[in-house]
Amino acid sequence: MTVVFFFGMLAAVEIFGKSSEGEAAAAGQKVSVSEVEYKITLPKTTFAPGTYTFEVENKGKILHNLTIKGPGGTEATQDISAGSSGSVTVKLERGSYDFYCSIPGHKQQGMEQMVTVS
Repeated sequence: MTVVFFFGMLAAVEIFGKSSEGEAAAAGQKVSVSEVEYKITLPKTTFAPGTYTFEVENKGKILHNLTIKGPGGTEATQDISAGSSGSVTVKLERGSYDFYCSIPGHKQQGMEQMVTVS
């Protein structure tokens, strides 16, 4: 009887362990992004395909956001007040992506970063 219980516990750990790993993978790798007036700073501009959570800190003095447009569609943070932060989780597929602030006029003033996924 103890042996059956032991194997039952192993099976439960295996099943629930995989579920937790799957949930962690869905949240993605975390990438820190900072924004100031008319500049977006990423730690790198080339990524492998996968799911990423971009954690954005607005170090500027005015409202910003992070919009990501590419092969998989367009995703964005909420507008982020000065001194605050926000995040967006996206699945990046192979291709080119435009990371920019969609507040009117900000992209045109240089608040844009091209990213390659390969």
